[in-house]
Amino acid sequence: NDKNDKNKLIENKISEQTSHRIAELKCAALGCFSYTFCFIIQVSAPNTVIVWFSLPFYLFAGIALPSLRSVISHCFPAEEQGSIFGLTGAVEALFGTTSPYIFGMVYSLTVSVFSRLALILIALGSAMSFIVCCYVIYKTIQHAKLEGAKYLLN
Repeated sequence: NDKNDKNKLIENKISEQTSHRIAELKCAALGCFSYTFCFIIQVSAPNTVIVWFSLPFYLFAGIALPSLRSVISHCFPAEEQGSIFGLTGAVEALFGTTSPYIFGMVYSLTVSVFSRLALILIALGSAMSFIVCCYVIYKTIQHAKLEGAKYLLN
């Protein structure tokens, strides 16, 4: 009876930790999906009025990075978090400063041939982020099931 109570306590602790991580990852996936969906609307928009209707989807796009930072803070030990957040900040700064130039160059080179190519590339990039988030959610669930099985066997 005491062992069953211990197993239930461990199971509840694992499911609580996992549910918080999965909730954070779902927020990140929602942000990536809304960003992707916004660019898909912009690419397929027949006129500028439709482009304006895509802007509310940007509201959810802003939750992706804070959610991922929260997941990172839970997944790495305290002594490694500084280097991980430093690397994350460096990548964000690099892409934040170079993306306008790169996509501006792509747009200026392809505007006469296919003016929406830059938007398609951005949509594909954010779709890849969404796929990665979904994969991490799946792996987190699998890991939690494995950890729960290990604790229950002990």
